[in-house]
Amino acid sequence: MDIKFFDSLGITINRDTERKIETLFLREDARRTYLYEIGEIRYAPRAVESYIAGFLSKINIDAIRNVGKKIVIDYSFGTTSMVLPSILGKLGCEVVSINAFIDERKLAKTREEFLFSINQLSQIVTTLRADLGILLDSQGEKIFIVDEKGSLISDEDLAYILAFLAIRTQARKDVAFPIYMPRVFEEGLRHYGGNIVWTKSSDRAIMEASTRNHIVFASDGRGGAIFPQFQFTYDGMFGFVKLLEFLSTENIPLSQLRDLVPPYSLVKSKVNCPWEHKGRVMRELLEKKYEKEVDYTEGIRILTDDGWFLVLSDPNRPEFHIYAEGKAIRQAERLAQEAIEMISSIIPKE
Repeated sequence: MDIKFFDSLGITINRDTERKIETLFLREDARRTYLYEIGEIRYAPRAVESYIAGFLSKINIDAIRNVGKKIVIDYSFGTTSMVLPSILGKLGCEVVSINAFIDERKLAKTREEFLFSINQLSQIVTTLRADLGILLDSQGEKIFIVDEKGSLISDEDLAYILAFLAIRTQARKDVAFPIYMPRVFEEGLRHYGGNIVWTKSSDRAIMEASTRNHIVFASDGRGGAIFPQFQFTYDGMFGFVKLLEFLSTENIPLSQLRDLVPPYSLVKSKVNCPWEHKGRVMRELLEKKYEKEVDYTEGIRILTDDGWFLVLSDPNRPEFHIYAEGKAIRQAERLAQEAIEMISSIIPKE
């Protein structure tokens, strides 16, 4: 179970504040609250109706209704099944829904269950000749898209497509991506007048970037999409309907948009590291002298003639994340292996 705290802007609190709350909770030394200090829980009246009204005010309803897209939606047994049907009904879409009821026993998916759901979604899309399929996570924050051919759009490709469509339809041209995304996207979007603002990898950093006036879109590259014109946090339903709007306005199939994504070679990996050694590993990596250019925005990103690799410490698990991009997949794999060997050489052998 996840417990999330949000600030006055509706974005997640920063990690320093998280640690303070966790420390107070784990110490169990907070004093007992007096009766007159106890607050109250307030429930916003007509919250769903207000959300839908605000949602639709930011969408070109006529553009979607005039095209009449046929879509398949997997609600993943989440609460979006109580909200999205009302929105799609006003958009004139032909919808086939699966897992469209709440089941608290099935809210979390293993990797195998996720792949099964994607395969099932793909088969239904191709069988019914739908325009696209969408799998929403149970919290309604992340989206996973299948095109009309039944092919899954990768998280990175989806982020690029949404960014491309956003800058095509907005006067402002800046989008926000975390530092582990492919750098070739920068040149691809620049060709259309766009610019990428690179952020740290945390949800907080990405959401904070979206609050800047010049940002029209932000993504974590993992299925999360933020459209600041609506709100400064991930909203899978809005991201999906915004994609529908873009596709309806441009009047092209999703598979053709996928062809616009510049080719890239990105490798992701992990290195396990005991908690007690993570600080030492990062310290030695940061103190080491490098012949190439180094980016210290978050973790350490080393640039080479063949590409770059990034080492990020996981804040919640005893491991490091490795990202490497090369001019070709072999170069990316070699850079990732170089990063793995650097970390492994620092971790004491037991």
